[in-house]
Amino acid sequence: MSYESKIQANAVTYSKAAHTSSKRSGEVEQFIEDPQVEDSFYSWVVAAGAALQFILVGGIHKSFGLLLAALVQEYGFTSAQVAVIPALFYSGSFLIAPVCGALCRRFSERTVGIGGGILTMLGLAFSGLTSNIYALYVTNGVIFGIGQGFANLPGTLMVTKYFVKRRGLANSITAASAAIGGVFFPLMVQGMLEEYGIPGTYLMMGGFQLHTIISAMLYRPMDKQREIMRLEQMRNRRRQRQPSLPVVKLQQADPVAEKPSLPDEAPSSARLLPQGYGMEKRPSLAVSESAVRNRRPSATLVSSTIMLSQLSLAVEPPEAPRSAGCWQQVLRSLDLHLLTDPLYVACVTSVFLFTAGLPHVCLLVPRFGLEIDVSRGQTASMIATIAPIDIVSRLSLGFLLDRNLFHKRYGLFITCLVGGTGVLALVFVRSYAELFAACAVVYAAVGFYFVVTPVMYAEYYGVERLSSTLTMSNLFAGVANLTAQPLGGLLRDAAGTFRTVFAVLSGCMLAGGALVLLHPCIARRSAGRRNKQAETDAA
Repeated sequence: MSYESKIQANAVTYSKAAHTSSKRSGEVEQFIEDPQVEDSFYSWVVAAGAALQFILVGGIHKSFGLLLAALVQEYGFTSAQVAVIPALFYSGSFLIAPVCGALCRRFSERTVGIGGGILTMLGLAFSGLTSNIYALYVTNGVIFGIGQGFANLPGTLMVTKYFVKRRGLANSITAASAAIGGVFFPLMVQGMLEEYGIPGTYLMMGGFQLHTIISAMLYRPMDKQREIMRLEQMRNRRRQRQPSLPVVKLQQADPVAEKPSLPDEAPSSARLLPQGYGMEKRPSLAVSESAVRNRRPSATLVSSTIMLSQLSLAVEPPEAPRSAGCWQQVLRSLDLHLLTDPLYVACVTSVFLFTAGLPHVCLLVPRFGLEIDVSRGQTASMIATIAPIDIVSRLSLGFLLDRNLFHKRYGLFITCLVGGTGVLALVFVRSYAELFAACAVVYAAVGFYFVVTPVMYAEYYGVERLSSTLTMSNLFAGVANLTAQPLGGLLRDAAGTFRTVFAVLSGCMLAGGALVLLHPCIARRSAGRRNKQAETDAA
């Protein structure tokens, strides 16, 4: 055999050995455990994206009362007229939740969030081009509200999906970021109102909303992130198994010998092959070929994989078929069976009473300040000063929820109690100092709701039903905002003061908190009825 023939024979032999090693390596890599996406590093990246979105939301919402006060002062609108604007965008952001959930399942949270950022920008920008109250209802009310719904819900869902052990802390951090927006947005909005007027303020606020697109780009779907982490894990394991290739010097071939002079496994023969040919990685396992071929996954690995798969199914809501229309997916997201559960009805009733009061109050404070001779500039400084109290309160509640010191439902009770007490104190306010003290209590309770609501529903009904429970809850919150704010505006115009409005709203929030205390009794009665019904069916 010639020298060239021997080299070709050695190359073919090495190629077959490399192919066999690659095949064995693939068999071994099949047993790599799926990486845990929940509570991973990228979970905090998602939380950072949601935090950026909540900075914009919290900043605009906390400073929007200043803009409403400017509309009343400069355009001559009544309290009832301007109350319709926040009623539309608050209720729109809540009522659009079923459609938003259906679009998130059909496309992705990232796509829906980007669309929401575009809508919010257009709504605010178009509002700067008109001074007609009915046009503002469409632009600042409907378009901006729908955009807010599309931008906010994906962030809340993604944070809850990406976290399990630190879900309460993650929700509190994202909610606290809304308070960060409250630090500089009121002063910035008041400065823009003084410098550029209402139209210029609307246009620049619309430009700020483009940052929502940046935050939505970080909402990577969990299945894609799991695959990325798995590929990275496989790459690291292959790198660890890659043996060092010794350099073997080729010897002069014997033209008479029949057996190749090079060992079959000699890696130096690969140098004569095309680059990249047969250079797959080989496992460095100290076991025989038959043992590797017949190897089966251990019971521990199988149980761990099943656990992660079940966790993924629990976090991800069931997807509707791609061929199904949007309306079918909306109906799929509405779990109307929840309305037959007395405990859930009690929960959404508390949510209805709370959202009818506290968000409305935050918009009334600047106009109430004008009523007691506190200027818009002073109110803006007060809101910016109170914002750190808001941050501390949100983080504190998230820490307490993670410590499991009490049931999650009592977080909602604390929220209603603190908020109702602060709003009731506004009835007796006569000076700037008293307004500051009362608003400090009120704003401390604002973020409690956003921290405790997803955690409470997950505690009651599990993560697998979080999407449906939040969707139905947002519907009730939307109805509360749509009805309470215009009625509050009419009540203010009729009574001539906001004190009457504050008294009614504080009663609503305290009633919602009292209803939370009945949850254990309602849960026991519901369980007893279900057990009795099961015994009757069995008999």
